Amino acid sequence: MATAYKKMTSICLSIKNEIFTDIEIHNQHTLPSFVDLPNLSSSIYSTELAGRLHAFLVACPPSGPSPHVAELIIATADFQKDLTSWKISPVKGGVNAKDLFHLYIMVWIQDKRHSLLESCKLDKVKWSGVRTQHSTTPFIDEVYDRLRETLNDYEVIICRWPEYVFVLEEAIADVEKAIVEALDKQYADVLSPLKENLAPKKFGLKYVQKLAKRLEFC
Repeated sequence: MATAYKKMTSICLSIKNEIFTDIEIHNQHTLPSFVDLPNLSSSIYSTELAGRLHAFLVACPPSGPSPHVAELIIATADFQKDLTSWKISPVKGGVNAKDLFHLYIMVWIQDKRHSLLESCKLDKVKWSGVRTQHSTTPFIDEVYDRLRETLNDYEVIICRWPEYVFVLEEAIADVEKAIVEALDKQYADVLSPLKENLAPKKFGLKYVQKLAKRLEFC
């Protein structure tokens, strides 16, 4: 699978180089002025590449933002960005990196969310009394390590499409709520008495009036 993705990445880079070569040829003014070689060739290349990428992703769907998948995302996004910087007009059916990977990215985030929530279930939480160097339980350290790994894995995507930050934030917020709920249940015998003692006390009107008079004399 990794080899297949690397080959697809290589195709993206090769086609981009072909278009850049056409731009250099055009700039030599060896062709008639009405022949816009870069736009003509890029419309064919971009449409063909978009079809190949779509077919490839359907045949070999990426299971997550692993290194070889990240390389293909970068190559595809850079291909699209370079065409824009070269002032080549976009064509219908051409390469659109976000459209190609959007559904996969959304599935990856939801799968990661479900996986992390599953690890926060009461029967999955490590009940050992062992404490880590941060005075936390191994469960807390393990989940937050996985959250950090998740953010690192999605850095490539967020750098190119910042809007996915909000989807990740929602997933992480759900996991953090699950962490608190798991700890609340794990330490219920300790937290319950504390909650009772911290509950706001209700004072009667007579007590409040008596207290107010004392304050007046002070």
